[in-house]
Amino acid sequence: MRFCIAIGASLVPTTPVALGGDFVDRMEVAHRIGYDGVELHSPSASLIDVAAVKKEMQTTGLKVETIGTGPIWGKFGLSIMDPDPVRLSTLVDMVRTYINVASELGSKITIGSIKGNVPAGETKEHALERVMPTYQLLDDMAGKKGVHILLEATNRYENNYFNSGKDVYDFIEQAGLKHTQLLLDSFHANIEEADVQHCVKPLMKHLGHLHFADNNRHYPGAGCFDFDAYCKQIQASGYDGVLSIECLPWPDSLSAATNAYHFFESRFTR
Repeated sequence: MRFCIAIGASLVPTTPVALGGDFVDRMEVAHRIGYDGVELHSPSASLIDVAAVKKEMQTTGLKVETIGTGPIWGKFGLSIMDPDPVRLSTLVDMVRTYINVASELGSKITIGSIKGNVPAGETKEHALERVMPTYQLLDDMAGKKGVHILLEATNRYENNYFNSGKDVYDFIEQAGLKHTQLLLDSFHANIEEADVQHCVKPLMKHLGHLHFADNNRHYPGAGCFDFDAYCKQIQASGYDGVLSIECLPWPDSLSAATNAYHFFESRFTR
């Protein structure tokens, strides 16, 4: 197991990123707490100082596990579901820049909010058929750079498709994606999974990353999600990958990051 935490280019109380600010400085904080790796969430891949991040990786031994693409949606409103071919082409070009940076850092990239939403008046079946070539294009693009894509299952209040782990798993199979893995988040799973005590093992073939936050999106243990049962099933499944904190910076950034690390230490071994 590798313990990881998300770092944002800035710290926003309503955004589920516990550490925010200068990436190199926050990587040092994550290292001091005890984390093995980080996620980087930047408004633009071009704003990531690859040389400086690489140097910090060498200094601390931290690994950049994945780079979030969410700002493409948050800042520009672009998504894979966009029916406008010009806007879709712009999105693909933006994702390409994240893939290129991930290749330099030996990282993955995450596709979550840029999935977008099935437009009103279009069936989900037709929409998935329409966007499948885009997911296949991105998958191929990533594979050529030695990068994996993490496709996240997100709850129905944020996206209206790919809500459960099975939704993502089935699509990876149907689309024949070779370089795309599933990202499961306990916050979203609490809303969408029929049985959070047994949802991990059936996904193991494609599972590539696990996010942790409590039901209130605070650090694990600060809410009422049944992490005892959830963590036991992860251990029983044979999963030996990344465990990553993506939670709100509550009650403050450092407390959230530290308490989350202690949560991992109390339940998992590395």
